[in-house]
Amino acid sequence: MRIRVLLAYSLLVVVFLTTVQGAQTSESINSYGTIIYTTQTLALKRYAPDDILKKMDATTLVSLFDMCQAWSWDAQKIQQARQIRPDFKALLYRCIKAISYQSVEWQKALDGNWLLKDVNGQLVYDTNYPDHYLVDIGNEQYQKWVANWVKENIDQYGFDGVMADNSLYAWANEIFWTASTQPTNPRTGTFWTNEEVGQALIQIHREIKNAIGSKILLCNGIMEGYRFWRRYNDYMEFLNGSPMDGFGSEFLWHNGVWMSEAEWLDSLNFLIFVQDNFLKQNLNRIFGAAVMLDQLPNNSTKEQMLTYAFASTLLGIKTNQNFLALSTADMSFTSQVIQPLFDINIGAPINDYYVVAGTHVYARDFSNVKVLVNPTDMPYSIDLQNTFRTADGGMISRITIDDHTGVVLLRAS
Repeated sequence: MRIRVLLAYSLLVVVFLTTVQGAQTSESINSYGTIIYTTQTLALKRYAPDDILKKMDATTLVSLFDMCQAWSWDAQKIQQARQIRPDFKALLYRCIKAISYQSVEWQKALDGNWLLKDVNGQLVYDTNYPDHYLVDIGNEQYQKWVANWVKENIDQYGFDGVMADNSLYAWANEIFWTASTQPTNPRTGTFWTNEEVGQALIQIHREIKNAIGSKILLCNGIMEGYRFWRRYNDYMEFLNGSPMDGFGSEFLWHNGVWMSEAEWLDSLNFLIFVQDNFLKQNLNRIFGAAVMLDQLPNNSTKEQMLTYAFASTLLGIKTNQNFLALSTADMSFTSQVIQPLFDINIGAPINDYYVVAGTHVYARDFSNVKVLVNPTDMPYSIDLQNTFRTADGGMISRITIDDHTGVVLLRAS
């Protein structure tokens, strides 16, 4: 299998892990939604965020990426990209929980009383984006309006679906964690309950999906594996009740600090659980992780996080319905560091992940490579039981894996 890269920059940048059975052709690698669940070989599809589209022309875009998210004003570039490469996919970006006071719909939101207020009647804004004010996600008029807005823009500009950002939260303190003050639910006069938030977002998903039909509804929400397991019943209501076609977890492998081994393992098992349950129910669904390469833990590097997240993902993937989102503003890093890593031909998976005896290092074997991840705070020395080639061409049969490090070793044969 040949792994090809995507680079991401922003909330959700997506790299699809694609499986195809038997001999691969360029058509089978590039085709979207053709899934064979029993994995023979793996390849990565590349996803570009809207933030970096302005940095490249259409020719560069389709040479580096297979899919992107974009705004309506990027439509001409998307159309040019499709002329060059007809299978290129683009998703319309839409934030679900907030509206900017600089947007064309601001007055409509004011007139419709769609904006949330606190107990003192003051509008509530997002402290991360102070020009964005939180919207009443439970307002039926807003729900229908945002669904129609998505449909109209998809139809007018030819998008393949929508990336509905900030639309997958099971608890009130998740969706409102950056609120300037505590918003009240207009229908109760008190702070939102978890159930009210969950049901309102699921209803928005339903309205959007009813409007766009077979187009893709991709959501962003569940952040880490340990968050999912801690709030399992609430999130399962989303996985069972929402018509979404997929979602992304923004901090699956790190959230600005290194996760503990137990937290990291929660994310790995979450990745596997989603494949065995949510994805397997519908082979057109997708799931993935986003990795912020510009917001790293102390004393770490982009290269370290890149290989750590990449190797961690390889430990758990079993279907082409997964994506890995790698986020950086450094475009040279894409071609010089990320692309060579994703060009590795790893072959077919031989086994599930396992723990190397006597260590806390996790491993998985593929026909062409061996993947190792050390999610702990201490290094381990590993006897590889065979000869492998490193990325720089060296031949080794033993390796010391530093803390919070992932390694992909090529089989010598």
